Amino acid sequence: MGEYQWENATTKFKQEVSSMVLRCGSELNYLNPGVELSDQAVLHVIQLPHLHTLKLARESPPDITDTFPQDTIVLPSVHTLTLATSTAHAWLAFLNDLRWRHPTAAPTTRPGQSQAQIGIHYTLKRLYCGCGDAPKRAIIKEAIAFRNVTTLEVGQFCPDDMCSFDLTDDDVTAIAEALPQLHKIQLGHPCRMNTCQTTFRSLLTLSTNCVGLTQLTVHFKTTNIVEDVKSLLETQDPVIQELCKGPKCRITSLPVFMTPLMVDKPNTDLVAKGLLFVFPMLGKISSGHDERGTAKWMRVGNAISRLKLKELHDPVP
Repeated sequence: MGEYQWENATTKFKQEVSSMVLRCGSELNYLNPGVELSDQAVLHVIQLPHLHTLKLARESPPDITDTFPQDTIVLPSVHTLTLATSTAHAWLAFLNDLRWRHPTAAPTTRPGQSQAQIGIHYTLKRLYCGCGDAPKRAIIKEAIAFRNVTTLEVGQFCPDDMCSFDLTDDDVTAIAEALPQLHKIQLGHPCRMNTCQTTFRSLLTLSTNCVGLTQLTVHFKTTNIVEDVKSLLETQDPVIQELCKGPKCRITSLPVFMTPLMVDKPNTDLVAKGLLFVFPMLGKISSGHDERGTAKWMRVGNAISRLKLKELHDPVP
């Protein structure tokens, strides 16, 4: 089939799928069209009252912000939303813009109002933003408006020749403070470059703010990890001291993937103590196949097991 014929066939298929979506009744609860939908079909979808799971392919949000019916609550029942990498930021910005332009999407105190009448900013529990790229700060800044999210995944792998993870410790703090109900967060798989701006501090922020967290994947720089751990354990900062007094999350396994670790044997126990200070339930570290870090991460993991066993036999009075 020639290129022209292929494009025509693809366009026709997209039109047929959009037409089918427009015929979907109000009882539809799951939608994964797999192709780009028309603006008309998208407008229909975001008003479906019982739709709880929505996966969008490559389509950008419709240009309807100024003409959207003001009495319509956007995606009133959606609890799981998957967005393609290329359009994730545009969609989140679109939904946030609609929320502020149309106050009917905000919660009210009307008697008998159900959760389904509130809108996606309050019903959304799981947000997946594409794959194949590292997280982008712009996406995170839009995503933290969905305050009841329990699962947040943004991006996966960095390119082979560079680290494209562009979050800072302040960005991670913003996530932790805005989304305290998180149970799972994946912010890109740590790579071998070790050039990210996030540090050991970001782990503490997530652990103390998101105490329900059980799964975590995030970059953190290990170049100065010994100094970072010492600073954390010996800090006189009243804010950090207050954080440390409270409960922490119950993560039992920490995937570090390709993160390098250049720590000598005398400091292995120190790094293990720092990780246990942040994650008291930690029992396993999972690393990738990178000779620069795997063996040393294994030593840290062994030290964690030894320290926990010692604490079990010699509990602090």
